[in-house]
Amino acid sequence: MPVSNCVEVGSGIQLTKLHVENFKSLVNFDISFSKFSCLIGLNGSGKTTVLQFIDFLSQLSKGDTLDWLKTRQWSSSDLHSKLTSQRLIKFSATFLLDEIGQVIWEATFNPDLSRCTYERISIDKLILMLAEEKKLSLHKNVDNSVPPIQNYPIIFDYQGSVISQLGHDLLGNFHPALLKVKEFLLKTHSLELLSPAFLRRRSRNSEGGIGYGGEQMTAVLYGLGRSKRNEILAKLKTVYPYLQEIDVSQLQAGWKKLSVVEEYSSKKYSFESKHVNDGLLRLLAVFAQLKYDDGFVLFDEIENGINPELIEFVIDLLVESPHQVLASTHSPIVLNYIEDNVAIEGLIYIYKGQNGFTRSIPFFSIPSMNEKLSVMGPGDVYQDTSLVELQEEIISLGYLEPHQ
Repeated sequence: MPVSNCVEVGSGIQLTKLHVENFKSLVNFDISFSKFSCLIGLNGSGKTTVLQFIDFLSQLSKGDTLDWLKTRQWSSSDLHSKLTSQRLIKFSATFLLDEIGQVIWEATFNPDLSRCTYERISIDKLILMLAEEKKLSLHKNVDNSVPPIQNYPIIFDYQGSVISQLGHDLLGNFHPALLKVKEFLLKTHSLELLSPAFLRRRSRNSEGGIGYGGEQMTAVLYGLGRSKRNEILAKLKTVYPYLQEIDVSQLQAGWKKLSVVEEYSSKKYSFESKHVNDGLLRLLAVFAQLKYDDGFVLFDEIENGINPELIEFVIDLLVESPHQVLASTHSPIVLNYIEDNVAIEGLIYIYKGQNGFTRSIPFFSIPSMNEKLSVMGPGDVYQDTSLVELQEEIISLGYLEPHQ
């Protein structure tokens, strides 16, 4: 049965739009998201950069941008675009909140200082938070009247966003939208670096989810408890019928070890994670993260390590999840398992202009692509398309000037 791409997100908040100035190839870049969105396009077009930028927003809210750069083996100079002479990174992120409406977070990030030097969070014309020139202004939400302003000097050092230093109680006391935006950003998880070697590791810490490469998956599975692990097991048994148990045990010093129990010819066998196949580990990682919290989950090349016979299972899992999900893929097989209504709303074509700037366009807003969808699946449409001719059609629509 087709799954609507407008299904309510579990946390009651969704990232709907981004405008980015000067982050790597994202220069004067705009993109809109649905509950389930999927990025397609050529290698080097900027799909991964979009995922990285959303992860960057998450790190701003956590206040650990320097550690984030170290994890990726980047320096601060790697963030701003080499295609312009600018160093400052500017952005606007639009969120849709249940019962509140659109909330916009605008900011300017200075890579040399590793923090935002200007921030504004607003609803319509009402400014909820303004941080600039060492001063923080917050608007108190009192009895639905015009909120009074309360000003505070910024006398503390911080990385990333000033909201990383503002406690949940303080934000909640001023306006619930401030707290919801921060919680959403804290619950944004990028799994773009998932690695079988990391997934097989024993781990202790589960804070923040399974980690970029899945290095904390075992600890997350342990923390979920037996009941949630059994829910995962029941789902996995539909595609791995021989799977009998997901066993996570605690060792000395808090280390957790993952094993799976499989049954063949009425005999059960236990295999430690180092002997478990890559596809099953990757599915365990997806389930573990989705069960961990109700945040925004990012996947790069979702088909990696997954048997083609299991792609439909994975896509259904992600589309039907209450989470907001953003993935990228090069696989027409993946796209063909996305229902037409979901693809129309969530499939985004990423490409570069002649100046190297990354651009985006809803794939099925392109007339020829929408016409093909009436007789083909989404993946067949993409596979049947000449990207050179597609670029020319995009130019004719006014999305890209031929000599820019």
